[in-house]
Amino acid sequence: MRWVLFVVLLLLIQSVHASRVTVFVSPDSSYQVLEEFAPEVRFVAGYTITSPEILDLLKGRNVTILLEGSPVGGIPDIEEMILCELQRNGASVYLYNGDLRFHHAKYMIGNGSVLVTTENFGRNGFPPDGAGNRGWGAVIYDEKIADEFLEVFQKDLEESKPFRCELSDYRIYRPEEKQVRKGVFKPESFEVPSEKISVLFLPSSIDPLLEVINSSNQILVEQFYIRRNFGDELNPLLKSLVNAASRGATVKVLLDSSWYNVREDDPNSNLKSVEYLKRNDAKAKLLDRENIEKLHAKGFVADDVTIISTINWSENSITRNREYALIIESDEVSGYFKKVFEHDWEEETDNYLWLLVLVTSFLFFTEIIRKRINSVR
Repeated sequence: MRWVLFVVLLLLIQSVHASRVTVFVSPDSSYQVLEEFAPEVRFVAGYTITSPEILDLLKGRNVTILLEGSPVGGIPDIEEMILCELQRNGASVYLYNGDLRFHHAKYMIGNGSVLVTTENFGRNGFPPDGAGNRGWGAVIYDEKIADEFLEVFQKDLEESKPFRCELSDYRIYRPEEKQVRKGVFKPESFEVPSEKISVLFLPSSIDPLLEVINSSNQILVEQFYIRRNFGDELNPLLKSLVNAASRGATVKVLLDSSWYNVREDDPNSNLKSVEYLKRNDAKAKLLDRENIEKLHAKGFVADDVTIISTINWSENSITRNREYALIIESDEVSGYFKKVFEHDWEEETDNYLWLLVLVTSFLFFTEIIRKRINSVR
């Protein structure tokens, strides 16, 4: 009988096991979180590393680094210098050379923990001076989730080649830091039941993401870009948002406004996706870029579920890249990112209101001056 009670008690303890989750956003606090996490990093998976500050955090450590071997435009000179420096100071560096189009995942694995981010490991994603991209991230202290990332890391490592440094003389340029933006959102930590945290690795079916959208009453999306079409078909993620809006769910979508994402002559641009969403009962607009470099986040909140991912909403990203989506079911975590979303959403409105006020004031005072001039005449 005692044995039975012991087993029941053990099962109860396991069923309520909670994992610590620290959430953060770029540019507000991403570098701070990475700086604190760096001492326990063992494995780094990314698209690129171009930050001298991240070099400083990893230099001299026995870490294994896996990056994309053929990023768009080729490996930048600054990255080649950083990888040479890391390799010469204790790191094992590899470049992905497998069948996938891009190794686009971005994470760091520690001891039973993993840092996930929507951002590349550059100064825009992890700015020490507060000037950079809007991005989402989290540190998950959960051995099961960390092991899942490590399993994928080792699989991709088998399809990679060692980096060869061919530079004998180089100088890594370090920009002068300037506090150009004061962070609004600080990191926050919560306890989340382990069974409420999962991860989806791509390429694979995106049905779990579609199911989250299809079952939610409020969907808030911050995305670098959304391509309207997948070949001759409508983007399934975009279609799920439209379907949600048509059944009465609140759908709000915020997209990046960089020039290359808003071309009028591109039927797949963010400009066209915003227009399409607005025609189909969803609220959508482009993020004002006054206070950030670009909206590079790839995530959404659907009711109490938060998705933090590296997935661009394009056919190539979903079907050909190494990507991931971290899925967290938590009122507290979703509440954090809802605040971020609403801040970003309203910030654009506020800027336009200020512009309206300024223009109205200018016209008002211009009219007063005109009348006084006329009265003098």
